[in-house]
Amino acid sequence: MTKPLRLSRLGGELLLRVLEQSKPAIAVAAFQDLASDPSSELIKIGALERHGNNRAALVPGDDGPVFRDLAWHGDRNAYGYFDASDGSVVLAPESQMLYRVAVPWWFAWLAASLNLTNSGRPTELVPGSAWDIGDIWITRQRNVPVLFVRRLHRGETRTALRDALQKRAGRSGGLILTSSRNTPSQDALERYIVVSIAKVLTNDLQVFSVDRQLLLSPFLERFSLFVNRGGFPGSGE
Repeated sequence: MTKPLRLSRLGGELLLRVLEQSKPAIAVAAFQDLASDPSSELIKIGALERHGNNRAALVPGDDGPVFRDLAWHGDRNAYGYFDASDGSVVLAPESQMLYRVAVPWWFAWLAASLNLTNSGRPTELVPGSAWDIGDIWITRQRNVPVLFVRRLHRGETRTALRDALQKRAGRSGGLILTSSRNTPSQDALERYIVVSIAKVLTNDLQVFSVDRQLLLSPFLERFSLFVNRGGFPGSGE
């Protein structure tokens, strides 16, 4: 079993927040709003990767911070904006950097943390939103597919996911992990148990870690129910 890289609680929670944005990217300036900046840790371990530069900046205004579009100032060899009081204002290049979640790193971390099998080549089900990332053993005799879905709280994501799942053959039913805090009812995605990662973390306030027993508890309850009835969700029985 591969040991997952240590991820701080603050760093992991930031990744979940970024994954829930329409584009899973964040500007360096946004880190300044956090009481403790986890960006250096996430960049160092490869969880965040460079993704170009931001062409807008949050700057002080008379009535509070405002967003200003940035333009190239050839005489200063930098991007900036014009201010009526200060004239041309240029920003340090590092303050404009954008970083995005390194999705392959995130999947590898989940696979190592949950001891997933068949996790070497995740399959994208909904472009940029849903992936089949492997299998998890829920008993010694039974394993099920594991999907990761971001922005599952949005109706468009659920509709696209249902359409994609209906086209799959041989891998129906299983566990859906999501970065969304608010999850749909179990009836919204038949044969799948939906779990918000934020709700199955351990009590360790320093380390971001999934409580495997808590994660699988509702799944095992349903498993026992279906076994007693002689079937299992996704088995066709």
